[in-house]
Amino acid sequence: MTRAIVNKTVSAQTDHGHLEGFSASDLMNPDGSINTQGWANVSDAAVHEMAVKVKALVKGFYSQPQAYSYLMGCSGGGKDGYESAEKHPGDFDGILAGSPALNWMQVLGGADMYPQIVYQRDLGGTSLTASQRSLVSAAAVSACDAALNGQHDGYIADPQQCRYDPTKDKSVLCVASGGTNSTSSCLTTTQATAVNKMWYGLTTDGTVPDPAVDIGQGAFTAPDQLWFGPTRGTDLAMVAGGPSDPPFVGPFAIWMGPLIMQDSRYGIGPGPFQFKNATGNGQNLWKTFSYSQYADMFYRGLTMLPLFANINVGPDLTAFQKSGGKLLSWHGTADNAIPFGGSVNYYERSAAITGGFQETRKFHRFFPVPGVAHCAGFATNGITGVSPAAADKVPYFMTDPSGLGGTLAPEDWFDALKDWVEKGKAPDSMQLVSQDKSNSRPACPYPKKLTFLGGPTNAAASYTCN
Repeated sequence: MTRAIVNKTVSAQTDHGHLEGFSASDLMNPDGSINTQGWANVSDAAVHEMAVKVKALVKGFYSQPQAYSYLMGCSGGGKDGYESAEKHPGDFDGILAGSPALNWMQVLGGADMYPQIVYQRDLGGTSLTASQRSLVSAAAVSACDAALNGQHDGYIADPQQCRYDPTKDKSVLCVASGGTNSTSSCLTTTQATAVNKMWYGLTTDGTVPDPAVDIGQGAFTAPDQLWFGPTRGTDLAMVAGGPSDPPFVGPFAIWMGPLIMQDSRYGIGPGPFQFKNATGNGQNLWKTFSYSQYADMFYRGLTMLPLFANINVGPDLTAFQKSGGKLLSWHGTADNAIPFGGSVNYYERSAAITGGFQETRKFHRFFPVPGVAHCAGFATNGITGVSPAAADKVPYFMTDPSGLGGTLAPEDWFDALKDWVEKGKAPDSMQLVSQDKSNSRPACPYPKKLTFLGGPTNAAASYTCN
């Protein structure tokens, strides 16, 4: 969902023309052909028309135009912000974009489904249990969460530097695999390697390098890496859950993927997210794909982007740069639906077009937020089983205590955007504060990194961005 706020007085939101909620059926015509207008609405037309019409209403009602116009949203709404900046640079003066789905085809047509392919090819179609996922993710957090300040924070401050390898962790490996873990949550070496594959992301042949050499979280993909996976420590339930772990989003992700547009027999079904059209009923043929066949599907999906209104956001924001608009974005490093690496990659590519980091930061700033999940709460498995009181000590910016609803763009972030647009005061850092107010630290604009200066580890003054 995307909301637009115009002059702090008039607000609007759009459903992008969706007819069936999470189902993609309304993006196909009854005869099985592509609903091109539906895809255009989802891509950018709905938000653009909303902006045009709301501005007309403001002018008609108040007999004067709005002073400023803003857009804020998360996930698809975050993508809307970037899409507006790219294709309709004059629509909004300020844009606040969270966890943006910038690389739609790479994510929904490849990355989110990849863990399920790994299950089919490497584990005989058997998913990891919830306790196994929790064990290995918590182990990753424990191995890397003290790197910043020497204290275990419960989340990884910089997951791009975490090289934890479960295949070498005896406390996670089963006794039969040379480990010391005798519980039902232990992982075999094959399962631990499968987790490394999920974290590394989609590759051309299903191989994964030694984490000591490459963890797949650089600013750009490696030669055989097609897209990024979730960072170490991220809750894997959403993309690597099994049929008994709702929401079973792995196969669900393919409802928007190019594969299903080519032949709906590959789609999932029956089930709550079954894709429905006139040409097939979902026979789960995706389960038969080899790694190379899945990579081929990924490539074909990218060639089909023009058929789907170029749903991916292009990196050229020079028109928005020239318009004088400001774009403030954030992405949780533990995003469990849209890999954080995609936003890093986008910012790097975009900055190369708009004059490098120094020029880009004059109108476009991107803030990685450690430990935060997709548009929601704290989703690093390091706090699995920890009391709510302990979780409340995690520096975070959400105002909703549940971490799930309502406040996708908290007031302090929106106020920072307003100050940038209306007063020319750009945010050099953003303050993160825990739910119980006992812990705080700054979030840094990319590519700056948080550095511990010394002092109390729960005080923002003990850190700096450089």
